Amino acid sequence: MAVLLVISLCLGMVTGHFRGPHHPKSSVSHHHYKPQNDIKLTQDTELLHDTTHLKEDMGPVADELDFSKMTKQEIEFHYFQSHDIDNNTKLDGLELLHAIQHTFHEHANDEEDTIQSEDLPWIVELIDKVLEEDDLNKDGYLEYVEYVLGRQRDHAVQKNRDKLRIGT
Repeated sequence: MAVLLVISLCLGMVTGHFRGPHHPKSSVSHHHYKPQNDIKLTQDTELLHDTTHLKEDMGPVADELDFSKMTKQEIEFHYFQSHDIDNNTKLDGLELLHAIQHTFHEHANDEEDTIQSEDLPWIVELIDKVLEEDDLNKDGYLEYVEYVLGRQRDHAVQKNRDKLRIGT
């Protein structure tokens, strides 16, 4: 039964039937940054710092915050927290999917966030990579500490690669 519910939820997200808390129908159109195939979601700084997306996900709470005065880490904390739908301080695969679903903005008849079926395999691959590499206790969730440690580890690896490339 639970599997059927998860499959129904995923299909609803793919077809755009579940819109989430953002993008009410309006005449306002804007563009969100779309995740890249070759960048891990938790290393995609442009995605994590998309304050327009974040403000929409946070709703009225965002009006009380001044993102221009926040550090990158504070913005990332709000990104993580705003996508923790069940408030368990962890992100599961569906919450990660919901976080990036917002970036798939169709400009067709109505402006719903939809993930096209042809995009789904690589999106699942992006989410699986995050959970595989950053879920340190292998419980199927990305805790905030795991997220921070994963970002730090991957930044250190990238810096070392850059040093080697410059040095050779």
